[in-house]
Amino acid sequence: MDTLTKKVLPSIVPNKEFCKRMAESSVSNSTMISTIFGYEVGGKVAHLALEKNISCQEAAKELNILPEEIINELFDVSNLTNPDNMERLFEKYKSYRKV
Repeated sequence: MDTLTKKVLPSIVPNKEFCKRMAESSVSNSTMISTIFGYEVGGKVAHLALEKNISCQEAAKELNILPEEIINELFDVSNLTNPDNMERLFEKYKSYRKV
């Protein structure tokens, strides 16, 4: 562990753009829609994203689930990785909740 910590870890440089692209394209992001509309609608988003090889954000837009500006905000990875932001967004958009 000492060798790993001293010789390997300091030389690792993350590819931020690649990591962001992977985070944005994850099908698990469909849980954003599931939280608001329920599992069935979230599943439709996930299936369309997989079927067309697009992001869940693009799938949600294609399905016209919410206005585009709301979709953009909900699928912003900086919001997805911040529990306080997510709580604020769920509170903000709770009137859209259908479950």
